[in-house]
Amino acid sequence: MTRVALVLIAIPAVLLLARGGSGDPLLPDPLDPTPGFPQVGEPRFLDAGDDPDATTVWGRVECTKEERHTLIASGGDGHLRADREPQGNDSYRRLRLRDGDEFYGERCELGLNDHRTSPVALYREGDRSITFISLRLPPGFPLHTRSWQVLMQIKQSQPADGGNGSPRLALQAADGRWILTHAGPSETDVGDGTVWSAPARIGVWTRFAFDVVYSADPSVGSVRLSADLNGDGDARDAREQSGVAKLQTLRRERAGGSDDGLTAGDPIPSHLRAGLYHDPEIRCPRRGCFVDVDNVAVHLR
Repeated sequence: MTRVALVLIAIPAVLLLARGGSGDPLLPDPLDPTPGFPQVGEPRFLDAGDDPDATTVWGRVECTKEERHTLIASGGDGHLRADREPQGNDSYRRLRLRDGDEFYGERCELGLNDHRTSPVALYREGDRSITFISLRLPPGFPLHTRSWQVLMQIKQSQPADGGNGSPRLALQAADGRWILTHAGPSETDVGDGTVWSAPARIGVWTRFAFDVVYSADPSVGSVRLSADLNGDGDARDAREQSGVAKLQTLRRERAGGSDDGLTAGDPIPSHLRAGLYHDPEIRCPRRGCFVDVDNVAVHLR
C-alpha cells in the first residue's frame, strides 16, 4: 500500500468551515438523545468491540505483530450507537505502534483493502453513508507532532490501477488537533486541503460521524462531519459541525489492466480503515504509540 505523504504544515487551504446554506443542521428533535448527529438508515457495518477476532469483523488486522491489536474488556466508549441504542458492552479495541514497525509503512490498522471481498469496502458511487467512530488518544500519544498521523481513512480500494495515493478522506491527530483532510484528484501523495479541524484532548472518548455522498464527480460528492468534542453526548456545540464541503469523494480508475473489474474512468470503491498510521519520524514512548477505537458503524442515510 502507498504511504500517506501528507505534511500538515504544507496544506494550503481550508475547504469549508462555516455552517449554513444547504448544509444547515437538522431541526432539533426534543426526543433525540444525541442531537447534532445525523439520523441513520439501514446498517451496513457494526463493530462495538464485542468480537475478540477483529479479522472476522474487519477482514484483516494490518499490524507487524498479532499482539499489537488487543480487545480490552472495560473502559470503552459510553456513547450510544449510531441507531441511538446502547452498545451492550464496555469493551474496545487498542491498536499499538512501536518505532520501527513496518507494515507497508509504520502502521497498525484494521481493514481489508479489497473492493471485491472486504467487509469494509462499503463506499460506492451514488451512496450516501454515515460512518460513526469513537476514538481515544491515551496518555503519551504524540498529539503535538507537526507531521502526518492518520487514525481513520476512507480510502480507495485495491485492486485498481488508480488505487494508490493518499486517501480521499482521512482523520488525523496532530498539532494538538483533530484534522479532517481531503486528497484531491491528483494521483500523487499530496493532500490538497483541510476540511475541518478542532482541538483534540488526551484521555477522553471523542465521537465522530461522517455524512458523505460518495462520487467521483466533485459537483456531486460532499462531506460533513459531526463530533462530540466535549463529551456531553451531542454535536451541537462550538466547532462540532464542519459544514458541508462539496468535493470529489471517490477516485477514478486509470487506464490499465482489466482484471480488477474496473475500466478507465470508473469510480473506485473506497474502504474503511481505523487504527494508527504515521510518519516514521514520529517518536513513540517506550510503551509505543497507541489509539483506542470503539463503536464503529456505517449506515445508509
